Amino acid sequence: MSRPWLPAFAIACGLAATGIVPAEALAAPAASVTFVEGFAASPVQPEVTAVGLRAAESPAPESVNVFVLVDTSASQAGSYRERALRAVDGLLAAARPGDRFSIAAVDVACKPLADGFHAANAAPLKKARLALDARTPLGSTDIVSVLEEAVGQFDGTQGPRSIVYIGDGPGLSGIDTGDFTRLVDLMRAEKVAVSSLGIGPQINWPCLAALASASGGMFFAPEARNDAAEAGARLGSLAIQPVTWADGTSLATDAGDAGLRMLPGRLPPLRADRDSVVLIAGDLEQGRLEVGIDGGTTTLDIPAAAPHSETRISSSWPATPGRTTACFCRCSAAKDSTSHGP
Repeated sequence: MSRPWLPAFAIACGLAATGIVPAEALAAPAASVTFVEGFAASPVQPEVTAVGLRAAESPAPESVNVFVLVDTSASQAGSYRERALRAVDGLLAAARPGDRFSIAAVDVACKPLADGFHAANAAPLKKARLALDARTPLGSTDIVSVLEEAVGQFDGTQGPRSIVYIGDGPGLSGIDTGDFTRLVDLMRAEKVAVSSLGIGPQINWPCLAALASASGGMFFAPEARNDAAEAGARLGSLAIQPVTWADGTSLATDAGDAGLRMLPGRLPPLRADRDSVVLIAGDLEQGRLEVGIDGGTTTLDIPAAAPHSETRISSSWPATPGRTTACFCRCSAAKDSTSHGP
């Protein structure tokens, strides 16, 4: 008797017997929603929902190119200079054998102190570390020019790229919105994550946290009682963790887009060790977020959230949809000495 279903049945049995299953059966979501908090509408702002997102857990790449930028502006003198140098020592001492590093002194410009990227204990890195000792703290920190120049130093490198900045950031007036947008565009295009260790008399943590959030990096400011070498080692371990870069996002409900607006307008890079938070204005009932990751599309259903009665989100929701504003993040690592975005 003819059995037309037999070939397919035999293939399925063979796959099961050899432990092979179709790829779609093995695929885990590339990202997930970690929390949803609603904020009721008021006369000065629409209904707003805060949504936390995380990338799926994945192992750290075997080798990462890390560019360590050490602030040598006038504010980095005395004990702050000593702590910054100890942080560099701690970062390099705890480095993995496969990672490659370069060091630069930064203030009004980025001055590389090593030619190319090397193992943490290589002679060029030791020479660069001595050059930091001889550098006189002068000038101010032009964080935009510094980071743009730093990204150019990765030309010709292979594998993931990460920047670690050690210092107090730009002046408390921050950076221009247009410059911030251009900088974030560059980091996204080159897939460079920026992490910062806040050390200095007046740390511009909102700016440094915003850069970390928008580029897939991390930021924390250790207290004076914390050992700077340990802080450097810790930030170094965070800087090599994988970053998931979203290449497209669409937001909708069962009723269409319903005039929804998301801040920031593009989904920031995602990590598995902290939440990335987006704010969504409008009625988000039965909402979903479709995210492009690694050439595929991940659909994330957004659960309903009961609105809070108090207003915890600034009423300065941008009137211009294309304007870039810093979003904020939550982090699961070391809450005792960590500062995160606004």
